[in-house]
Amino acid sequence: MSYRKARKTLILILSLNLAVALAKGIFGTLSGSLSMVSDALHSFLDSFSNILGILAMTISMRDSDRNHHYGHGKFETLGTLLVGTIISLTALWILREAYLRFKSGAVPVISHVTVIVMLLTIAVNIFVYRYEMNKGSQLGSSFLIADSMHTKSDIYVSLSVLCSFLFVKLDIYFVDPLLSILIAGMIIRMGTKIIRESVTILTDGVLIECEDDVGEILRKIEGVRGYHKFRCRGKPGEMYAEIHLLLDSSLTVGEAHEISDEVERRIKEKLPIIKEITVHIEPEK
Repeated sequence: MSYRKARKTLILILSLNLAVALAKGIFGTLSGSLSMVSDALHSFLDSFSNILGILAMTISMRDSDRNHHYGHGKFETLGTLLVGTIISLTALWILREAYLRFKSGAVPVISHVTVIVMLLTIAVNIFVYRYEMNKGSQLGSSFLIADSMHTKSDIYVSLSVLCSFLFVKLDIYFVDPLLSILIAGMIIRMGTKIIRESVTILTDGVLIECEDDVGEILRKIEGVRGYHKFRCRGKPGEMYAEIHLLLDSSLTVGEAHEISDEVERRIKEKLPIIKEITVHIEPEK
């Protein structure tokens, strides 16, 4: 996992998200569209999440030290957890604003410029989503992949805003706050998913099941009679695993060590999601 390259990607995405959020915020305020203002706030949150991501990547790229024997990789996950929490809280604010719009009955003013701005921001978000998803897959960064899915949800949210504009033109005004409620629901769902996955990693939960793959690899290595007590923790690309191998008790220490090295090499080669694996050797009974 290259945290340095991931940080460069986030710096580029940050500049694009700020431009998109600013455009939607200005025209949403001028037009009085709650959906557009809500969408702008969501985009500003994207920018804030990018800043948190940049900070998390900066810390995560540090080498292991006396207090962090396994490195600083979990700071990326911690940053993701904070973003998920902020996103979920912001959804509550959008719900409040939608309720106030229902009560006041205020009507947004829609112009051709407003529609053009929304279409342009959707185009930018499509580029951001594809670029960030590709980079996340290449670098094995869970933060970039999660953030790209966040951007994908922005695209759907922006499309719903355009739909609200259409209903306003048809003099159906209650759709604007209703769509804001739908936007809030999407944000809450996204935020809770991010929180759940982050907590799983931070509490050493199993995010990816890979024991079957490990067993298949071991069956092809000469000298391995069996295994047990396989366990792993961490995030993809930085998973730490342990396994107990059963070997012929007549093997010398050197021979057993060679098999152990081969097991470690094969597993890390076939399963790049595992960064380190500790192999314990036991005599077959």
